[in-house]
Amino acid sequence: MDEQTLIKADLQFANEIKKGLTDFPKHLSSKFIYDENGDKIFQEIMDMPSYYLTNCEYETLQRNRRQIVELFAKNSNSINLIELGAGDGKKTKLLLEELYNCNTNFKYTPIDISQNALDLLHSSLIKEYPNIEVDPFQGTYIESLKRIGNTGDEKNIILFLGSNIGNLLHEQAILFLQELEKTMKDEDMIFLGCDQKKDPQTILDAYNDPE
Repeated sequence: MDEQTLIKADLQFANEIKKGLTDFPKHLSSKFIYDENGDKIFQEIMDMPSYYLTNCEYETLQRNRRQIVELFAKNSNSINLIELGAGDGKKTKLLLEELYNCNTNFKYTPIDISQNALDLLHSSLIKEYPNIEVDPFQGTYIESLKRIGNTGDEKNIILFLGSNIGNLLHEQAILFLQELEKTMKDEDMIFLGCDQKKDPQTILDAYNDPE
């Protein structure tokens, strides 16, 4: 990365921090925590019993993966499975394996803000599923959505799991959905994982590291 790019990145970081700390209520983007150490810490949090989201989604996908994959592949010769916020890919591997076993013509495009997470995921996929085409992309959701619109004629299946939309402010979520609509073709699909309304303490226990 050249000096001018570094200066631009530092300025953008400073502006976002200033805006977040002067807004009401105060907020900071979660994208700033996902370096190598941040990835490791969040992985440890997801492995804790109190972090119910991962296990809940995993069990749901495991139980219904055949029906899900059949829906994805319906009326399509080729699909591009695009995942926003791919992380370690633990849940998505269930769908990748099912797609492969069903002889579906597909490729997988994991997208994440963390290059470290993408590198680890790509490495594990090469070892576990060497015959699956994988095309990782590092970037924010909005940057990635612009890429989605230029992926070709195949049917796009956009995965947005883990209640990740909750990481966005209300205005950001609206912008995200507007941009998503612009990039989707008529036959494209979005597979969205959202949490249900529940006791606030349950949510706090999941995200406030008890250790």
